[in-house]
Amino acid sequence: MQGASKRRIVVAALAAVAFGVATTTAQAGTVTDDFTGGAPVNTTAGAGGVDLASAFNEGFDGATLPAGWTGAATPASGRLQVDNTRVDSGVMAGPGSSLRFRGSFGTQSFEHVGFGTTFDDTTPWAIFSTGSTGSTISARTSTGAVETVTLIAAVPGTDYDFRIDWTPTDFVYYVNGTEVARHPVSIAVQMKPLASDNNVDNAISLDSMMLRTVASGTYTSKVLDAGDPRVAGVTFAQTSTGQVTYQTRSGSTAVPDAGWSAWGAPAATKPARYVQYRATLTAGAVDPHVSAASGNFLIDAVAPSVSIGAVGVTAGTAQVPFSSDDAKATFACSLDGGAFAACTSPARFSGLSAGSHTVSVRARDAVGNQRTATASFVVAGTQASDHSAPRVGLPRSMKVSHKGKIRLRLSCPADEARCSITVKLRYKGADVGHKTIQVAGGKSRVLSLKVKRSVRDLIADRGQLKLTASVTARDASGNHRTKSKRVTLKPA
Repeated sequence: MQGASKRRIVVAALAAVAFGVATTTAQAGTVTDDFTGGAPVNTTAGAGGVDLASAFNEGFDGATLPAGWTGAATPASGRLQVDNTRVDSGVMAGPGSSLRFRGSFGTQSFEHVGFGTTFDDTTPWAIFSTGSTGSTISARTSTGAVETVTLIAAVPGTDYDFRIDWTPTDFVYYVNGTEVARHPVSIAVQMKPLASDNNVDNAISLDSMMLRTVASGTYTSKVLDAGDPRVAGVTFAQTSTGQVTYQTRSGSTAVPDAGWSAWGAPAATKPARYVQYRATLTAGAVDPHVSAASGNFLIDAVAPSVSIGAVGVTAGTAQVPFSSDDAKATFACSLDGGAFAACTSPARFSGLSAGSHTVSVRARDAVGNQRTATASFVVAGTQASDHSAPRVGLPRSMKVSHKGKIRLRLSCPADEARCSITVKLRYKGADVGHKTIQVAGGKSRVLSLKVKRSVRDLIADRGQLKLTASVTARDASGNHRTKSKRVTLKPA
């Protein structure tokens, strides 16, 4: 933003609203994602945030085993008591999976929870187990040929968060988020989460169990709408745990298209009305979770200043200097209430009549704010009358498109205020096309003239056609000049 010492950015906070909902306030503020309408890939999103997708996530709050599970155990008071029985989740998993459960082991032998096939002395398995003692807990991994056992600092009868990460090359065991064992064992066959207790009393008590079979996933938000195109800055804020990385992109259309910026770091978000973010969640020692995400928009609601300096008048020509506090502002000028046209300082107006004139200059900044300044000046009445008509020429050859259009670039002399230029084409005394345009002094414009179908047919038959062209140029004082010549029309 240019001219920071003179201009200000207006920032106003709004109540949190959903992505994609436009505000009715000119100064937008914070807009918070409600995690609805986004595009999850291997993630789940809801009112509570975004998580990696799980094959199952059970809290055992019902009165029966979850759908698909088998076994004689029955949940009660929000916990699953596994006593002298086996519980089978029925969900198969492989390398890249992670099993997490919260609960406690009983103080007796041969209690197992983890990955396995049946736990009936059938390998392979990767489990937390009380082994043959019942007084300790170990991490145990077996291929059938080799078993690796690590005694861990956890005791039966106490609740812990247990976790087993299964990679292509090893099994990693965690207790309360801390790695307690890493077994370099490769098991490629599928196994499923199981819980088994081979003795009566002192049951395994499970509060919850979750299986995740993906290592990472993405969530792409719906589009955040600032509700105002005059965005001068965007900041992105989020609240998350675990390994989560973010990218943002922005653009001027409600639906992302080729004009949007590429995905990049949030700190480099290009200011625009519409913004979208993408979160990538990756499994680690701490489960990744996004609980909040929002964008804050800075809206430039202040138009640039514009001032007109002393107008210099020489005979019928005026020089109009002007400036703005915004170095990137663009300008348009209007003389005596006419249409605004792009201009630069100093603007020059020629062929002015004696008397009072008014000039307006409009400054517009990069986000569309604009302001207009007006000044008056007088052209002295002693100036000589303008009796000279403008001169405008025509080429000897013109090209005609297959649709019958001729394009000519015509110029108005710099010593004129403006010109009215008419081009006519006549063939064998008949008018076959004409067009009039207005051109400012010292400028040029393209005239697009369409000829009659009969002319196009003759050109198609003969390859070219000679006819008479005339150009009439009239200035602001009413002086006019007409010039005619023979021209050749050829196909474009």
